[in-house]
Amino acid sequence: LQVYAVAVDELFSPQSLRATFAYFGDGLEEVTYEVDEAWLSEARAAVHRLAAGIDEERFEPAASAGCRWCDFVAFCQAGQSFLERGSF
Repeated sequence: LQVYAVAVDELFSPQSLRATFAYFGDGLEEVTYEVDEAWLSEARAAVHRLAAGIDEERFEPAASAGCRWCDFVAFCQAGQSFLERGSF
């Protein structure tokens, strides 16, 4: 989700920007950040690392209960194993 904040900053250069992340695991948790240059620098680095990993075909699966709804579980051994164990 950091990529959206980076894109907004690069396209519109707003005077201020806030990013709110919502987590829907065992309920709703929202975390809001005031986006400053340090936050954007860290976000840009994270986005570049992710893109480089995709480009280099480095995909580290992180199995979770979300695997139940994943369109790619048929291709993901980690997700399949997780679901077979009934770990959710």
